[in-house]
Amino acid sequence: MSLEQNWQELLLENIEEGVVFADTEGKISLINNQAREITGYSSGVTGKDIDVIFGDRVPKRSGQVVVESKNGEKKLLFIKVIEKKNGEKGFLFSEHKKIDEQYVLSLKLESIGQLAAGIAHEINTPMQYIGDNLSFLQKGFQVLLPKVNNGDVKTQHLKEEIPRAIDDALTGVKRVNKLVSAMKNFAHPGQQEKETVNLNESIENTVEITRNEWKHLAELDLNLEQGLPSILGMRDELNQVLLNIIINAAQAISEAREKNIISRGKIEIETGEKEGNVFVLIKDNGIGIPADIQDKIFDPFFTTKEVGQGTGQGLALAHDVIVKKHGGYLGVNSKPEKGATFIIELPVRGIGEII
Repeated sequence: MSLEQNWQELLLENIEEGVVFADTEGKISLINNQAREITGYSSGVTGKDIDVIFGDRVPKRSGQVVVESKNGEKKLLFIKVIEKKNGEKGFLFSEHKKIDEQYVLSLKLESIGQLAAGIAHEINTPMQYIGDNLSFLQKGFQVLLPKVNNGDVKTQHLKEEIPRAIDDALTGVKRVNKLVSAMKNFAHPGQQEKETVNLNESIENTVEITRNEWKHLAELDLNLEQGLPSILGMRDELNQVLLNIIINAAQAISEAREKNIISRGKIEIETGEKEGNVFVLIKDNGIGIPADIQDKIFDPFFTTKEVGQGTGQGLALAHDVIVKKHGGYLGVNSKPEKGATFIIELPVRGIGEII
């Protein structure tokens, strides 16, 4: 063995990331210590199919992927795929060990990034008619002022249209203000300790910033109980739960439309109070959830999406936030091709509150 090879192997065996190499036939040619520790497979795996490690989800590109270790434990890996021209592949990966505060933040930032383009579009639309109406006002007054006392037909038309243009412009301003306010409230870092949370307000903000995700697919109706009691909770994490479920609803509707099950989607969000709890119902008429996986959708890493498109963490995170951190309940009622209703229940008095 050459000195260069010796140093290469020493480096591979001591880096923090797992490394697996596969030859042109998909057989494992090398696996380092960290990869063995993460996957549970010993050096005896060399020469076996790469499927041994990745199952039927062998990643084709860099991203996040869920694997099942030798002892059956599911793990989320951040993975980089390197492919040579001759067909050999290398997989460099590290494990994200748990859903923690940092991961919650990363999901939140990812959501904000995904929504940014839609929000920009939403802001651009009202700004367009603000600009158009202000231009009309500018030209209208140039015509109106010299003839203000003439009372001719054109002046009368301007008298009618200018107030409408002003109303449109003011509506646009309010729309932009509402969007910016909703985004600020959603992006607010919040507190690690529980604070007073108005769920109706959180829902309205989340609906506003997700508008571009659902507006071309569905109508969205809000039936929010006036005077709903505030709760003690973690505002930003609850916002993330609402966002995940609303976007899931939009995606379910999109799939149902693609399969011609429905022509137009509908999302309904209802809040209310019952027996010391507040509840949120988020209902859609999308593709629905098959009966055989309904008991799995809140499991960490469970996903029906393609590799690299979903980690199965969204609903697992939602369950963790609602049940473990707030002492509430999260469930779903669904029938295939008949939509789904997600049920959130939260105690008005938070866990650990002194009465």
